[in-house]
Amino acid sequence: MMDIANGIWESQRFRRHLVGLVDGERVRAVQHLILPFVGLDHEQAMDLANNYCSSDRKKQASAAQIVGGFGITDDQIEARAVVSNGRSFDALNRGIAARDTLRRTILKEIAREQRRAEKLQRKSKKSKTNGHARSEPRPTLPAKAS
Repeated sequence: MMDIANGIWESQRFRRHLVGLVDGERVRAVQHLILPFVGLDHEQAMDLANNYCSSDRKKQASAAQIVGGFGITDDQIEARAVVSNGRSFDALNRGIAARDTLRRTILKEIAREQRRAEKLQRKSKKSKTNGHARSEPRPTLPAKAS
C-alpha cells in the first residue's frame, strides 16, 4: 500500500511540475512570440512580456491589449512554453507513466493474490464439505475374475 501511495504522490508532484514549467516559461514565450512585432527589439519585447505576465492588473491589461492586437492568443503562448521545455516535459511524462505503470502492476498483483486466496478458501470449504458428507466408505466394485 505504501508503494501505491508513494507512486500516486510522485505522479501528482510531477504533474504539478509540468504546470510549473509552463508558468515559469510564460514570460519568455510571450517575448519570443512578440519579437517580430516589435522590430526584434529584445528589451521592448521583454518589458511587454513582463507586463503581460505581471500581477499588476493595469500593466497586465495594457500589455494584453497590445499582445492581443498582434493576434497572439493564450493558447499560442502556452504552446510555445511547452515546446521550449520539450525535454523536461518528456522526462516528467515518463516519470508519471512509470509511476502509473507501477501502481497498476501492484494493484494487479494484489487482485491476483486475492483470487488465489479465494480459490484456496473455496477448495478448503469444498474438501471439508466433501469429507463430512461421506460418513460411509465408498463402495468398491468387485474385482474381475481372471
